[in-house]
Amino acid sequence: MRSSFLVKTLLSLFLFSALAAGGSGLQPHKTFIIVHDSWQGLCAWQAVKDNLEVKGQRVIVVELPSHGGEGHLTQDLLMDSYRDKVMTAITEAGGKVILVGHSIGGMVITAVADKMPKKIEKLVYVGAFVPVSGQSLLDIVSKTDSEYELGQAGWSTDEETRLDSEHTLLATFFYADSLEGIKQLLINNYRNETPVPFSSKVFFQSKTFTKLDKYYVKTLEDTVIDRELQAKMIEASGITKVYPIQSGHSPFLSAPNVLSKILLSIIGYKY
Repeated sequence: MRSSFLVKTLLSLFLFSALAAGGSGLQPHKTFIIVHDSWQGLCAWQAVKDNLEVKGQRVIVVELPSHGGEGHLTQDLLMDSYRDKVMTAITEAGGKVILVGHSIGGMVITAVADKMPKKIEKLVYVGAFVPVSGQSLLDIVSKTDSEYELGQAGWSTDEETRLDSEHTLLATFFYADSLEGIKQLLINNYRNETPVPFSSKVFFQSKTFTKLDKYYVKTLEDTVIDRELQAKMIEASGITKVYPIQSGHSPFLSAPNVLSKILLSIIGYKY
């Protein structure tokens, strides 16, 4: 009896201490793997990465092929190239992950989840494209009545291996609501794109995708993927857990604190 009483007392003291310290001992600690958008790189997600790490989370932002300083564009770069880079990051991380994708990153994380569903704890789409099986990004865009603003961004190509744009025009669509200093940072770190992944179709087993725990952060002021198109993709993919955010296409730049709280709430973090 005395031993049982002592155990209960010690357990109560432990729980009280954890709660008194802000509950830090009871908070979830997860691994977030984040897939950035086109024409961007690691720096775009730095503020969110810092916010999550302060809360004890592990964060890996995957640098997609040809998006680093040493990279060069090639016509051989496919959606599969992006998928495989993320799969390698997940394998190296070990254990299950929270897989986050923005814009074209939504196509990538869907392809990844089909290949290694047991490694994915949650899929989080942030203002992202969500395909049905057999769709490419361009297929999704072509099936909506909404005006796709990127068509006005002044594209130029070089033998179909480079998709370039007037940097300030692209900034208007991707991070118009961000601070001027952040806009300049992204312009300074601008990367050309190959158009091939935009037309690469993503195939997956619908049963596998249906069983995954999926979330969508809906960017309400988005002029790249507007609310109408986001709503259509959310409905078609059967995503029921939707978090609206008052932001343009890149909330990790314009509202990083709000987005960080949404990501933490998705894993059950308590403030």
